[in-house]
Formats: sequence, structure tokens, C-alpha cells
Amino acid sequence: MPRYIWGNDLHFSINFNFFSQLCYLFRYSLIICCFIYLPLAHSTSTDFFSYGLYLRSGVGSNFKGGDQECFNNPGTPGNEFRLGNECQNYGELVLTGLPIRADEQSQTYVKAQVRLAFSQDGDTNWEGANSEDPIAVRESFVEIGGIDNSPISFWAGKRFYRENDLHMNDFYYFADTSGNGGGVGHIPFLRGHLHLAWLRENSQIQTDKGKRALNLFDARAKGLQIAPGHNLNLWLGYAYVPSAIEVDSQSELASHSGKVFGVLHDWNLNGGFNHLALLYGQGLMREFNLYAPLDTVKDSIESRRLKDSRRFRLVEHLSMEVGQDFAFHFATTFEWRDNGNSDEGEVWWNVGVRPVYFFTDHYQIAFEAGTSIVNRKNEDLRRLTRFTIAPQVATSRSLWGRPVVRAFVSRSFWSRSNRGDVGATAYENSTSGGSFGLHIEAWF
Repeated sequence: MPRYIWGNDLHFSINFNFFSQLCYLFRYSLIICCFIYLPLAHSTSTDFFSYGLYLRSGVGSNFKGGDQECFNNPGTPGNEFRLGNECQNYGELVLTGLPIRADEQSQTYVKAQVRLAFSQDGDTNWEGANSEDPIAVRESFVEIGGIDNSPISFWAGKRFYRENDLHMNDFYYFADTSGNGGGVGHIPFLRGHLHLAWLRENSQIQTDKGKRALNLFDARAKGLQIAPGHNLNLWLGYAYVPSAIEVDSQSELASHSGKVFGVLHDWNLNGGFNHLALLYGQGLMREFNLYAPLDTVKDSIESRRLKDSRRFRLVEHLSMEVGQDFAFHFATTFEWRDNGNSDEGEVWWNVGVRPVYFFTDHYQIAFEAGTSIVNRKNEDLRRLTRFTIAPQVATSRSLWGRPVVRAFVSRSFWSRSNRGDVGATAYENSTSGGSFGLHIEAWF
């Protein structure tokens, strides 16, 4: 199919190759810069414009000589024990404009931000991104704050609306409801600040009320100081989708609701931090995000199960630098899941550690070990364990020093119940497998 760049008069008959991707990136970037940068043309100062980048990429092979395989325990989110287990190229370009900046005379500011992203399998040099969608727009929002020297801010658009992540597992475990919405933030509240938002996730289901959509009303209290170095973050949410008639089938779709509550204790340590979080989700918010099923028919088994479903999640995340030469990440997650069916309850649990030894300010060696268990009622327990070693070169003597270039060797082991579901074709009849390669991770 032809791919249009600027209109019907100019097109190229090429299918999602690198040049097509580059044209899309240039097109989007140029349009974004017109909206963000042109109002700033009166000044050449870079204080009015900034950009950021996130990138992970590399090359790897499995132990049999084929392409690198990634090994994940079915039924787990994120990418547990990600060191040596990232098989795709992924990147984000962040463009931020500040047409109005806070200064000594006024605290008023305007911030406009767009984030473009791509993902590739890393098979060849001449490669498109995201199959049929060369570039994804992950963020496009405007925030205004500091009006009349007030700390309160206002925003609307699409944005990463999320809090704490567990880097070792590539897992945003607390208050990740990224998407389209708007809200008010930085409202003084107790010893911290309050953030209120309305967020929305649309489906492609056409009904007599339009596209079926989930609405979430989200409240977050951040930085509530309970003692020196100890803060609490609270999260409350209520989600709702009304009943409707599906246009194609004339089925009556059920109305649903959901609730979520979360509390996170943030303990600032000398050379690191400790985060302890407890979350409860029910109904539409059972998975602590916006991605609930919206096609359940009224009075159906699926509808009753969604209504009765619930989850508890407990996360402990510790990152510390011990002396000058040693640092580590440690994390464990426990999740109890009730999917609304007494025969399908399950438990997910994992524990992992990533120690890093610093030979110099730039030369390091990282080691990662972890195990993951999914225990579903009336089924065999699913287990996956991984060990990885990775000598690396980084920009600083820190757990968070980036960019970092590393070599890695990784070995994974899994239970017989996972045979055929882990390791793709190279290891489909095995209970262990491995990969080795080179990798880069960068952000700024």
C-alpha cells in the first residue's frame, strides 16, 4: 500500500521500511516543533525548549546459535529480571516546550510535551517500527501552573500518568493509569499535595451511546510526611462504564464499576531508598490500570466474574549503595488474584536481586538472580528462575548511571508445567535455555 507523507500528490510505494519510518519521525517532529517552538521564536534560549531520550537496543543469540530468546513466566506482568532478557529495540523521543517560564516576577508557567515512541524486533537494518504503526504518540499534553503564584497546576491531553516503577522488572506497579485525560495537581494537602484527574480508555465497541469507554476518577495524595525521611503516597480511584446496546449484535452490555486503593511508604535512605506498597483493586480496577474487558453481556458469566473479581498486591523495593564499590537492587512482589471464579484463584510471587560492583568510576559488573512463581488453583505450579552476569561500562559510579553498554550471559530454568510456553521453538521441548549478547540502555 502507498504510504502518504504530506498529501495525495506526494507518496512513496514502500512498505514500512526504515526510510518510511524516518519520514514519519521527521513529519511528526516537524509538526510538533511548529506547535512548540514557533511561539518561542522571539528567543534563541534553550531554556524555552528541551528534549529527552530513552533507548534500549542490542544484539543477542541463544545458546543454540539462533536469535536471542526471551524467557518469561506466563501470567506475570512486566519483564521480570530484565537484565539479559530484552529482545527488542525500543526508544522514546520527548519534546518539551516552555513558552512561559516561571521567574522571579511570576511563578506562572506553560509546559507542552509530546513523546514519540518506536519498537522494533531488531531483525535487520532496513526495518520498520511497530508493524503498521511506524511511530506511536505516547504523550501529548499541556500543563499550566503557578497562576497568581499559586502552586496548583492544570493539565489535559494524553500523558504518562504513573508513579513508582520497579526498574529491575520493568514494572510500573503503583498508580499507572496512563492515557487520555485531564486534571488538577499540586493542591496543598496536609504535609504534601493532592492530584485529581479524570482518565478515559476507549474501546472499539460501537454502542447506542457511542464508543464504549471506561472512565476513571483518580485521586492521589503525594509526599505526606509522617517522619523525617518517611513519606506516604495514597491512591484512590473509582472506575465506571454504563450499560449500552452493542450496534452489531444488539446485545445489552452490562454496566460495571471498580475501585482501587493503594498506599506506598517511601523511606529515603542514605545512598538509596526503600519502597513498600500495598494495593487493592476490584471490578474494573482489578488489574490496577485502565485495561478492563468492556464487552461483557448483561447477566452473563463473564459479567458476574468481572463484578466479583479482586486483587491484592504487595511490593517491597529496595535500592542501596553500600560504600563506594557496591550497590544493589532488591525486590519482591506478592499478588493474590480472585478472578470471580472459585476454581480460578491464583497467586503470583517473585523475588530478585541485582548487585553491582564498581571497579572504577566507569567499569562495573552486574549480576542478577530471581525466581517467579504463578500458582493457579487446580493447575500445576508455574516457575521460572534466571541468572545473568553482565560486565558493563557506564557514565558514572551509580546504579542509575546511564548510558550503559554491557555484555551479558543469561540462563533461565522453568518448570515442566511451562514446557512449550517458554523459550519459543528453540527451547519448546526443554526446561532451560539461555542467551548472550551486547546491550545498551540510555536515558536523559
